Amino acid sequence: MNGDSRIGPSLDGIINRRIRLVKDYVYSEPLEKARGNWTSGKLNKFMQDPQKMYPGTSMQFSMPLENYERRAILRYLSGIKTIPAEEDKN
Repeated sequence: MNGDSRIGPSLDGIINRRIRLVKDYVYSEPLEKARGNWTSGKLNKFMQDPQKMYPGTSMQFSMPLENYERRAILRYLSGIKTIPAEEDKN
């Protein structure tokens, strides 16, 4: 993973990535116990209600996302590729 993990773990390559894969990120206890991969379906449910899916997680949304917004986010996340450091300076 080459993406930065500042507020949360890097989302670079998250689709079908194992949950808790980012090594230098401290996950909340519910996500630390989570198993499996971040599929599009699982991410969609997580964006709908993180607390329902993983009670006690620190992830929260300030406002609910509409279905079309979640689909757009998932399409975007499916296409993220790591930018080499030299290209990231612009």
